[in-house]
Amino acid sequence: MKKLIKWFIMATLVMCLAGCGSEMVDNTVEDKPTETDDMNDSNVDNADISDESPEVSEKKEKETITIYYVNMDTGEREYETVEVIKREADIIWNELKTKGLLTEQCEINSFELDEENGKIDLDVNKSFGDYLRSMGTAGEEEILGCIVQSYLESYSCDKIKITENGEALETGHTILDDYISRN
Repeated sequence: MKKLIKWFIMATLVMCLAGCGSEMVDNTVEDKPTETDDMNDSNVDNADISDESPEVSEKKEKETITIYYVNMDTGEREYETVEVIKREADIIWNELKTKGLLTEQCEINSFELDEENGKIDLDVNKSFGDYLRSMGTAGEEEILGCIVQSYLESYSCDKIKITENGEALETGHTILDDYISRN
């Protein structure tokens, strides 16, 4: 009985992720608070301790990241533009978690940006690999597609290589041992 329930849940998830089309929906969010914002707000009274003058702090421009995710109601891939104080790999990863694309156990081991060559190297933990391997082909493609598009667009790069604990990521359907380009 438990196996039947597991298969039913997996089949439902795959069907939700597969969708019928690939229409993108823009859900732009401005001035989204980050953990950094919360820390800055709590340290306003301690401005004289900061190395930066108030004028320099006010001049910092927010950066934009684009988060791609699968809308569980429609099964369509959508994206949201988020303004952050600083563009960081962990912020993008956490936004993907917030959108339900990744589980809390999925983590980044390392992130390397090669702006000159337009490449990103993203190493993830075993929990991410296990999560990806638990998906069907469609779910796997949607998750990888959202991660690839989110990072490449946010960093204006052309290619990303995703590894698991420093080794090629084996998904059960393919082996990712090279760079992946935008979809």
